[in-house]
Amino acid sequence: MFRKWLQENRIEDFNFCSPLFPKGSDREFWETKSNKKYIDEAIKYLNNEWPNIKASDYMAFHINGNRLRQENPHFLRRHALVSLLLGELCEYNGRFIPDITDGLFLICEETYWGLSAHYPAYFETYKLPDTKNCYIDLFAGETASTVALCYYLFYDELYDYCPDILTRIEYEMKRRILDPYLEHTDFWWMGYSGSVNNWNPWVLSNMLTAFLLMENNPATKYKAIRKMMYEINNIYTAYPDDGGCDEGANYWELSGGTLFEFIYQLYISSGKKLNLFNDKKIQKIMQYNYHTYIADGKYVNFADGTPHVTSSSIAALLYLYGKVADDLKMCELAKRLYKDYIAGNLDVEQNRASYTKRRIQMLILADKLSEKDNMTVIDKHIYPHLQVAYMRSGEWYCAAKGGHNSESHNHNDVGSFMLYYGAVPVLMDPGCGVYTANTFNEHRYEIWTMQSDWHNLPKINGVSQHEGFDFRADSFEMNDNIIRISFKNAYTADSGLTECTRKLLLKNNTLNISDNFVFEKDANTVYEHFIIKFEPEIDGNKAVFGDYVLECDKDVEISYDIKLFDGDSKLINSWNTDKLYRIIIKYDASKELENKITIRKV
Repeated sequence: MFRKWLQENRIEDFNFCSPLFPKGSDREFWETKSNKKYIDEAIKYLNNEWPNIKASDYMAFHINGNRLRQENPHFLRRHALVSLLLGELCEYNGRFIPDITDGLFLICEETYWGLSAHYPAYFETYKLPDTKNCYIDLFAGETASTVALCYYLFYDELYDYCPDILTRIEYEMKRRILDPYLEHTDFWWMGYSGSVNNWNPWVLSNMLTAFLLMENNPATKYKAIRKMMYEINNIYTAYPDDGGCDEGANYWELSGGTLFEFIYQLYISSGKKLNLFNDKKIQKIMQYNYHTYIADGKYVNFADGTPHVTSSSIAALLYLYGKVADDLKMCELAKRLYKDYIAGNLDVEQNRASYTKRRIQMLILADKLSEKDNMTVIDKHIYPHLQVAYMRSGEWYCAAKGGHNSESHNHNDVGSFMLYYGAVPVLMDPGCGVYTANTFNEHRYEIWTMQSDWHNLPKINGVSQHEGFDFRADSFEMNDNIIRISFKNAYTADSGLTECTRKLLLKNNTLNISDNFVFEKDANTVYEHFIIKFEPEIDGNKAVFGDYVLECDKDVEISYDIKLFDGDSKLINSWNTDKLYRIIIKYDASKELENKITIRKV
């Protein structure tokens, strides 16, 4: 779509000079948006003790895979800077300007604006970032956007206090971001030599912010925008036609959400003349967020996704889209999120400087988002290309997936599903823990959260699912409130399977699970796994956990085990517990086996 637009239109016919935001000095605008909560948050960082980033912090990732040593102080610095920025926008008496200057100076002094875990493989000869190779990763892009916004919003105020900081920002932005972006086509996320993922729109949306706010040469700005539009077409084509995101709603924020931000910045900076929101695929990509919403801020979380969005400011993004695309459902979802999950919670950003533009929009849109919502939920929806389906019956919500085991941020989870009652997880997908080096190397599937045995899936004749594109669903469909999945091919041949099908029926406040297996040999063993939050009590062919009961149609051997999170902060925050339980149901089978299992409220 973007490349077609470039073929049919001239970038030079648009003047990308309309401001993304009013300047901080526009008090007629900002006084109407001022919020004491942002000022109180900024006060915490007056005379701030900015955290250090040491050489050993960078080196930790290469030595033992610990990425948090460098990430934590990196994000704390930027969180403080954005909090100070928002506080100054609200108060505007200059008391936050010295600390904003300190933060900008420290960030300019950093050797590398990104994360140690993202420094590319071809620089691995360096244990510390190389000053001659200015690589742009996700958070170098985020940093560039944040620094550019500070520069733009408070240019006059920074000039009055310390004009040298503006000169330093201009120098560092050109050296680290503007020139390297234009000079390179070999950064993998650009997509010239292979496939792309959320990095592509996430980085490019921030590159666009930096160029719009910091590049003064019109010819260079046009050149950069043309290059960005050419490159962002790669994520557009990577999305299936149904608009589905295989990583869940929190990663949608960073893929579909940042794709929207890119288009929205073109729209605003061009004086609302470059409008790409009529594209049907863009509309479907945005509507994914609506279909995967469960209740009370909870979302479907397949793959590395979390059960709730990690950024409160997603509400602003959804509202902006709803307004510009005349999609009132998205506006109502934004209001619902603000009410159920977001209002008053300034710390939900988890010490990250990501989404600075969205956080500014949250300040601007607070009054609109605080209005009573009229959201109506969707009873069912299927993404046929993605092979994910959702169905709702009363308070019950079930989501299931087919797909393949080589998806972005993949887990071996073909045929898995999750079940909620209201906002309570009944059968869960654990998601994933804090990222380490092993999360993205050859040891990924040694991590328990990535394995099919810790999803709501069977283990067949001692065989779990295998990673790889060839290990996939044979078929996936939804009719009425029934989801059918055939997934024999998600297992290797030594499972002995010739057929493996699952039917999920949500009806009369009960989920009915019917699993059918056909085997090559006469003697077989199947272990069904179900992941739960509450410790179960086993009673014959039933397991009672919390307010829910799982019941089998046969006399079977039921047991359970426990998985401790071992202090993993991401899993603990996702589920508000430090452990999960796994119900294990053993079946001895001949050549064919049909398991019928029901889940209902006690």
